[in-house]
Amino acid sequence: MLHTTLTGQLSLLMLIEVLEEVGLEVVSANTDGILVHIKKSDYDLFKSICDKWQKDSNLNLEETRFKAIFKK
Repeated sequence: MLHTTLTGQLSLLMLIEVLEEVGLEVVSANTDGILVHIKKSDYDLFKSICDKWQKDSNLNLEETRFKAIFKK
């Protein structure tokens, strides 16, 4: 179980690194997910990065779209 958890977390960190390198803003991250602010014009780039990451990591991502995020 620990191996699975660490592998997933490290894989997410690798995804975050790639997203940040191309200029996409990772707003929040925790042990099982990330929140990324994406302009409509950058969505295809974001999707292609995520698709490649899923193929390479053999993990699956879920997508939820928000119109706004409020954080105190």
